[in-house]
Amino acid sequence: MRRCPICQADLETKKYKGVSVDECAENHGMFFDRGELQLAAASKDPDLRWLDFELFKFKDVKGSESDRKCPKCHTNMHDVRFEDSGVIVSTCPSCHGIWLDNKEFEKVVRSLESFVEGLSSQELTDAAGEELAEILTGPKGVSGEMKDFFAVSNLLETRYASEHPTLGKLIEVYYKYTPFR
Repeated sequence: MRRCPICQADLETKKYKGVSVDECAENHGMFFDRGELQLAAASKDPDLRWLDFELFKFKDVKGSESDRKCPKCHTNMHDVRFEDSGVIVSTCPSCHGIWLDNKEFEKVVRSLESFVEGLSSQELTDAAGEELAEILTGPKGVSGEMKDFFAVSNLLETRYASEHPTLGKLIEVYYKYTPFR
């Protein structure tokens, strides 16, 4: 049985945003197995699905060692600051699980949404090109990588339409009179 790294209560497996996570009934912290945080964030906001924000892909993400034990493998976790969210994420260096205290998931998602909102149209263009290249070679398979490409393409279209209102109107007319979307 997995135990809460804060109060040692047994964790309960629950569906959260379509992903099975382990939650503490006492303090409502959540443990995400490797990759589950990204899936849950994408389920909450589909515009985030193309972001590959797994903390462990960066070799220099170590953080400071915590006294919290990983619910899965009982290794000492490391505390890492998640971008500019103010959230301290407890990460397991062994199994790559992630512990978030109560309500920190929402802060992580808001941080990711702010990051995406701050991207320029050029940065989104570059991201669309990267996602296009990953369709055949990416880790999510062709279907998953195509979904990522369409997600960032939709963001790019919205950004261009807001930055260039005339272009936005042309796109609206195009969609109105063609079967393509």
